[in-house]
Amino acid sequence: MHRAHRLADLTVAPRVTVSIDTNDQPPRILQLRGTAVVTTHDGLVDEYVLAAHRYLGAHADEYLTSMSGPGVSMARIAVTPTWVGLIDFDSRPPGALCT
Repeated sequence: MHRAHRLADLTVAPRVTVSIDTNDQPPRILQLRGTAVVTTHDGLVDEYVLAAHRYLGAHADEYLTSMSGPGVSMARIAVTPTWVGLIDFDSRPPGALCT
C-alpha cells in the first residue's frame, strides 16, 4: 500500500463524500456520496497523464518525465456513487436551505 495515510484510511472506511464546485457566482456544487476503491499502479495512471496534457499543454511532457522513473507508483481512487446531488444557487438561494 502507498505511504499516504488517507489511502490506508479509505481501505478501512471506504464511505466518502466528494464536492466539486465552480469559481463562478452564483456557485453550483456537485456532490457525490458513495464507496471508494483504492488500486495501486506502477507508473503514472492514464488519467493523470491526460489531465497533465489538458492543463499544462506543451509543458506536460517535461513535467511528466520529471515524475516518472523506476519505483514510481500511483494510487487510483474510484468512487461508485450511491447518491448524487446538485446544489444550484440560481434556483435555490441559501435562505431556502434553512427552511
